[in-house]
Amino acid sequence: MMHGMLIHPAIHSDLASQIFMSGTGLLAGKKDFILAVNPLQSILMKKEYRILGAGVKGLTAAFRLAQAGNRVIVLEKESRVGGVCRSFLRKGQVLDLGPHLLWNQHKETRKLIKEIGIGEMVYRKKINHALYYNGRFYVYNRIVELLKLAPLSLKILKPMLEKRFSGEKTSGLQIITLIKAALVRGHEYYLRGGMQTIPNALVDRIKDLGGQIITRTADVTGDFIDCTPHGPFLHSLMFYFGLNKQLQKTWFEAIFPEEKYWFQRLSDPAELAPEKKHGTVIVADRYFKYLPSDISGEKEKCLESLNRVIPGFSKMIEWEETRKVLNAFPLIRSKNFVFAGIEKAVLAADQIVREIS
Repeated sequence: MMHGMLIHPAIHSDLASQIFMSGTGLLAGKKDFILAVNPLQSILMKKEYRILGAGVKGLTAAFRLAQAGNRVIVLEKESRVGGVCRSFLRKGQVLDLGPHLLWNQHKETRKLIKEIGIGEMVYRKKINHALYYNGRFYVYNRIVELLKLAPLSLKILKPMLEKRFSGEKTSGLQIITLIKAALVRGHEYYLRGGMQTIPNALVDRIKDLGGQIITRTADVTGDFIDCTPHGPFLHSLMFYFGLNKQLQKTWFEAIFPEEKYWFQRLSDPAELAPEKKHGTVIVADRYFKYLPSDISGEKEKCLESLNRVIPGFSKMIEWEETRKVLNAFPLIRSKNFVFAGIEKAVLAADQIVREIS
């Protein structure tokens, strides 16, 4: 929802008290602020827009508006930017919480990456995607394996999507779209430093263009462009396990359509590393309409499933970490995307800018 599209609204008094003027422009009274406004540049700017939400959608919209010569202020209630596009470092491995790959279909996202100056950080990675069914892995981006899956496709795909969407009913169009995505996804790309490199670079470019980003801002009044997530959403529970040995496997990511397994997906982000791998990291995730209160109980169920799929798994664990991701996945139907992803955020931002330009 857009609460007005214009211009020069007064900054809330709580925010104004944290900002002061200096000879070089606006500076922050707190380290959470990312500010860089040249006074002369500010005078020459066309309009001022306040954008609520510093996820990929909000940051992209702010970048586009700033490119057009407007003054932008991005307001974010959290202490960090990026929304679900997050990365963290553990034992030398970059681990992503939200989006973790780009495909050929992510055309606008890859254009944006070049525009914001991090194109050289993108590299192609040859990885395999699998589906685990009836006690075995099928690497479905291999033609031979795909042919083996073909007779089972209708039997597998509907429950797979319904499990993935936490019980939501699935249409035939979504199944067809999923098959098409699996067949024509093309090359896959990754970023050195993880996917949070994208929102971080957007912040830098917005700052270069005279924009301002204010974090830890919950109380906002006046006119603003709302780029915050709107539900309904699924939330994600993710268990990370660093292993003390290298697993001999043929996949980077595997989907588990059968309900007897706790997780909906397993992945090994160590497979994405551009250099030699340091070990195996298994990430098990599951989506929920409501996050369970008993996280330790969910982990026990997860480990029980892991030990069935990978015998002796618990004995290999060197370290572990639990992450909860709120608003991880929108349940909004789409003709073009079964899984919304970062591309949809970039396209939505571009649409907002077109509407107000």
